[in-house]
Amino acid sequence: MKIFTLYALFILLSLLTSCEKTTSFYYEIVNQTASTIYLNGTNIITNFPINDSISPGQSKEVAAWSKFGKQTELLNPQAIFGTSFVVTNTDGDTLQKDINSISNWNAVIDEARAVAIHNYSFEINEIDFN
Repeated sequence: MKIFTLYALFILLSLLTSCEKTTSFYYEIVNQTASTIYLNGTNIITNFPINDSISPGQSKEVAAWSKFGKQTELLNPQAIFGTSFVVTNTDGDTLQKDINSISNWNAVIDEARAVAIHNYSFEINEIDFN
């Protein structure tokens, strides 16, 4: 009887933990300009500074975050970057394209049974600095 109870407890625990839902968010910036761009800000959820550069024609993941619970609606980038995220080019020009507007991001959400993966991509072109 004791073995049956332990076995039943193990099965119940396995079922409960396998149903756990998660959501992962990945934010990538794509440099489509002819010069290096510079990023300065903070991932406000993790409180991790973002001080980086991206060479022409390259892309870089600038923020990633996961949480419990499956979320299928878009997450506003301002929730990640706040209002003080600055992008400049080699000439010192500041990005004019609004990085906090979800409409400026290409968003792809992949849903599996218990997982949602959000991939956000923000493309920067020469005209975005003028």
